[in-house]
Amino acid sequence: MFALLSTVTLLGMYFLVFFVVGVFLLFSGLSGLFSLTVSFVLTIFIVLIQFFVSPFVYDIMLKWMYKCNFINVDELPPGIANFVKKVFSERGVKLPRIGIIDDYTPTAFTYGNFPSNARVVISKGLLEIMDEEEVKAVLAHEFGHIFHYDFIFMTLASMVPIILYYIYRFSYELANSRNSRRSGGGLILLAIITYIFYLISEYIVLYLSRLREYYADKFSAYLTMNPNSLATALVKVGYGLLNLKAESRENNTQFYRSPFRVLGLMDIKQARSISLSAINAGALASEVIEVTAENIVSKTIDSIAKVMAWDLFNPWASFLELSSTHPLIAKRIRNLSQISKELGLPFSIEIPKTLPREDNSELDLNPNSLWDEFFIDLFFQYAPLLGGLVGLFVGIFFILSKPGLFLALFFFGVSAGSLIKWMFCYRGNFTHYRVFDLLSKTKVSMIRAIPSILQGRIVGRGVSGYILSEDVLFQDETGFIYVDYKTGFTFGDLAYGFFITKGLIGKKAKIKGYFRRAIFPYFEVIEIETEDGKKYRSYYRYLWLVGIFIMFILGLLVLPLGIV
Repeated sequence: MFALLSTVTLLGMYFLVFFVVGVFLLFSGLSGLFSLTVSFVLTIFIVLIQFFVSPFVYDIMLKWMYKCNFINVDELPPGIANFVKKVFSERGVKLPRIGIIDDYTPTAFTYGNFPSNARVVISKGLLEIMDEEEVKAVLAHEFGHIFHYDFIFMTLASMVPIILYYIYRFSYELANSRNSRRSGGGLILLAIITYIFYLISEYIVLYLSRLREYYADKFSAYLTMNPNSLATALVKVGYGLLNLKAESRENNTQFYRSPFRVLGLMDIKQARSISLSAINAGALASEVIEVTAENIVSKTIDSIAKVMAWDLFNPWASFLELSSTHPLIAKRIRNLSQISKELGLPFSIEIPKTLPREDNSELDLNPNSLWDEFFIDLFFQYAPLLGGLVGLFVGIFFILSKPGLFLALFFFGVSAGSLIKWMFCYRGNFTHYRVFDLLSKTKVSMIRAIPSILQGRIVGRGVSGYILSEDVLFQDETGFIYVDYKTGFTFGDLAYGFFITKGLIGKKAKIKGYFRRAIFPYFEVIEIETEDGKKYRSYYRYLWLVGIFIMFILGLLVLPLGIV
């Protein structure tokens, strides 16, 4: 189904392109079509160069910026190595290059041009956290991308918005030229319609990417005949509901009985992929519970359901998914559950159909209030825009007589809206929480935050292996969370990541900030206090206030022009 749907969608996009080109030819004539064709040829040439060169660029970047080493397949744990060899030998395809990111974070991805020169990159953390069946399921998902020719498919899909944008630009410029007075109106209309198609096509490309992810999930399920293992792997990586086995070593940053010794590489203390938020199910359930096909029990299922609730019931989840290359974790697990039923195989994760309830009433709302909260959040999210529009609407009455007042009202409106948004985003009343408590919250978004204080240990960088990552991975007794540190300046973030972050890893710390949730949960930190008494503060929120103040001052500066 996913293959057919994605193929039909891609063909439909190119049919639209040919139709728009035909209309362009009708209005512009052969001369306009010739210019457009030349641009197309140059664009395709550049895209092809990028397509064939990019894998080698990624190789270099991964090696130097992400501490990635490429190894022989035989250096993997025996069961996994044999699995990889079997899959590729049965299809008569050359073995992929295997890259290992020297990082604790569970990460896996693939890139390349064709199946014959594919690379599959995994991290130490993947082998540390997953059992063998889960590792096979994750690798099978990546193999699905390879054997489905997703490198080529998504390259073709991504060209459609580029082509539509070129048609829009050519139509607009040709309509304004002296030689197109007769057909200028038609070309302007075509430019407007094509630009709308261009914007829509950007979201269609993301939709296609999500379909290919579902398709790769299905490939993994049928290849391993174990969709449950991929589901539990997604739980560990996406939500992290896992068991640390309590016997982790001295710094509590390694997992017991690491299969990674087979590689003969150094143990690592770092972790973080952009979607990781791990929860220790053993700590939650007061007994050692491992998330596997055989022994997920009711308390763990309740824990999974509570964390999945945001994906399934909060309107922000579906709204933000539109701009994501990957489906929401809960939806992928739900799809794997359906595949498991089709295959007649057991599936250990129960998908909640209603918002889970617990005796201790830890869930902070009921489903009926979610849409109300969503619209309130939308108001505050776009308060600066609304303020500016109100200022323009009021100022339009003075635009001719007092243009300065018109501009002043606009600046005042934007600054007032921004201040309202700032006050909503950065409320006080900080409370101590556990990571799991925060992940269980449903009434939260990137703008509706929970002021929080966490105590635990900084165990890794925010982005797996990236030496300039200013963000960190924070662990308490219930799990892990991504901690977002902002200086407000790109260079400042990079400098902080290079000079400061490394010294924080492995230290116990208390962090204070705001728990937020976008396509993944994260913690916007305002203060980090380490066990040695050092404090690291973020003043990003105050820079926002400075920007609001500057906007207000601009309004005051132009106000005299409207009074005179």
